Amino acid sequence: MNAPITRSAYKAYYDVLDQAMDSPNGIRVRVGSRGDAMHFRVRLHKARQLDRDLNCLSRAPDDPEYGISDYDALIVLVRHEDGEWWVHIKRNIIEHEIEELTA
Repeated sequence: MNAPITRSAYKAYYDVLDQAMDSPNGIRVRVGSRGDAMHFRVRLHKARQLDRDLNCLSRAPDDPEYGISDYDALIVLVRHEDGEWWVHIKRNIIEHEIEELTA
């Protein structure tokens, strides 16, 4: 069975993504199992992809915003912490030290 392709089918996931966008540090959602976490993550990614697809319908191909989603600024991570499964949604910020190579 294919995933639904209507925005209304993902309302709860858009609500979660919006909460993450509004949070300075991101959010996390507790889920029941690893499988539930993976399913939740897939649905979040599908909602983001659908947002991109709908964006293409409302913008011209030469628009710099064509084919992107505001939710592209988020990363979704599955974590197992203290015996619980969580889905973390936070801003895509590189938290590593980066140095330019000289040779």
